[in-house]
Formats: sequence, C-alpha cells, structure tokens
Amino acid sequence: MIIVMLKECDTKIFFNIQNGYKQVRRIRRIRMSVVIIGGNECMVCQYEKICKKHGCKAKVFVKEKSGFSKQIGNPDLMILFTNTVSHKMVHSAVTEAKSKDIHIVRSHSSSASSLNAVLQEYMTENKAC
Repeated sequence: MIIVMLKECDTKIFFNIQNGYKQVRRIRRIRMSVVIIGGNECMVCQYEKICKKHGCKAKVFVKEKSGFSKQIGNPDLMILFTNTVSHKMVHSAVTEAKSKDIHIVRSHSSSASSLNAVLQEYMTENKAC
C-alpha cells in the first residue's frame, strides 16, 4: 500500500495494488467546526470563505432565531463579535458554550481581518490543521 499526502492536512490518497489493478481510496480530513455569532449580514459569505481558507466549517448567526441554542451544535470554537450582537444572544451563546465546554473567543471588531487573526491565533495555539 502506498500513501500519498498531497498537502499538509489535505486529502490523503491511498493506492492499493492488488491483482494488477489500482484501487484508489480517498480519505477526507476532519475539519474543525466554527460558530460565528454576530457580525454583518452582508459579510456572511466572506466569513464562510475565510473559515474555509483556514480549513474550517463555519456556521454564522447574525440574528437570533428561534431555537438558536439548539442550532449551535458542538463546535470546536465559538467566535463572538461583541460589537454587533445583542446581550441576549451573547448570554444564550455563552450559556450553551459553557454547558458543552466550547472554547469562546470574543472580538470587538467584526471585520474580515479580525476573523483571520482569531483563526490564525487559534490554529497556532492548538496546532490544528
């Protein structure tokens, strides 16, 4: 069996040569999940693209909807943009995060560069891919 790794933390391709033919099996890496609470509605797509660039799967909640605390799930990281979110939403998010032992990062600014900085710091801190 030959294992080829394309890039660090990228898809691994396994070549298994049996009886004269190649069997190719791809195994996707497990992505880190991030929940972003707050921010601007017009930036939702940019937030998701930035998270994807860092190898994360993102859920973005700009406004509080019914069943908000149940939709959060169990992410690896929760980012709160404190300038653009209501106190009620912060309270319910923090309560949910404490009950599920989720790491919380608070950022006053909801800019793209702020999100990049938070993700970069978290990735280097935890040595995640």
